[in-house]
Amino acid sequence: MANNIAKRWRVLSGEDDWEGLLDPLDLDLRRYVIHYGERAQSIADAFIAEPKSANCGLSRYPAEGFFSHVGLEKGNPYKYEVTTFFYAAYGDLNNVSDKVFKKSVSPEAVTKDSNCIGYVAVATNDGKIALGRRDILVVWRGSMVSEDWTADFKFDLVSAKEILGTDNNPKVHKGWYTIYTATNTSKFNRTSARDQQNTEEEVSITVIGYLMGAALAALNAVDMAYNKVNVFSGQPNKTFPITAFVFASPRVGDRGFGSVFSDLNSGAAELHFHPHQRITRRRPPMPSDFQRLRRCGTVTTPHGSQISLHEAFSFIWLPPESGCPFIIWSFIYMELRERRDFSEGSNWKLIAISAS
Repeated sequence: MANNIAKRWRVLSGEDDWEGLLDPLDLDLRRYVIHYGERAQSIADAFIAEPKSANCGLSRYPAEGFFSHVGLEKGNPYKYEVTTFFYAAYGDLNNVSDKVFKKSVSPEAVTKDSNCIGYVAVATNDGKIALGRRDILVVWRGSMVSEDWTADFKFDLVSAKEILGTDNNPKVHKGWYTIYTATNTSKFNRTSARDQQNTEEEVSITVIGYLMGAALAALNAVDMAYNKVNVFSGQPNKTFPITAFVFASPRVGDRGFGSVFSDLNSGAAELHFHPHQRITRRRPPMPSDFQRLRRCGTVTTPHGSQISLHEAFSFIWLPPESGCPFIIWSFIYMELRERRDFSEGSNWKLIAISAS
């Protein structure tokens, strides 16, 4: 399997926009995506979220030997070394900072205003053989609470001209933009890429993230491609690919942001994975210039197309943007007749409870 990935890595990284690989899912691509998904999970596994710890907000493990500590070293041919962690300050996020970040209450706290938000890793010589090239991996951490924290997030659009220029007037959601620009991660990515350009070997940048991290990864990939981080020094016509694998990503920006990505001609590609019935994929809400599905309407209007399944509990939750009249529908409980199954066609018994 590793041999196949080494030979096919360009195709698996989106050289042809994954044409013919998604339905049915190509087995090499499946292994490839699982590999990157495990790297995204590793930063969450290593994150210290206990407020009583003086190291709250930091990685539990140092860069050296990081993947050994999180169980991704033994028996894994895709070997990397973490070169640096990067951090984001949370002072500007006000009412949602406690839902995105963790703050130590210890008087000996190592950091008082920032959290580890991700890391940069580079494939080792052994990893290069298994992957077919020297891969620079940028991993963004997701939020540390369930995805419905976004209900409290203010999704104002702000201009992204500082990183994406003025063409298409790109705008992104303020929360993601604030976190992203606070990390100054671009310098880490640029340095890592520059370090690899002194050789003749093949190089790639892969950016990954889950939930909040997915939004930051998508923004990061577009930023790097737009600003030509993947152009070899002294060879302006030679680029190496930038690929983003994003899992359960919230919306990042408006059509202008999408146009910036569509207009890129520098080997950038993104593949999005949306778990079925994931609430976060509906947030942030679409700007007013986006076409919306019809609203719920009255109490007698069928609600099937608007219901979101809350996977953590035994009930269906109707989010505010569904337009459902909550004063009448306070809860809609769900009951599986045979097994807990969220797939299409499963048997559900819906019981409407009136608020009156």
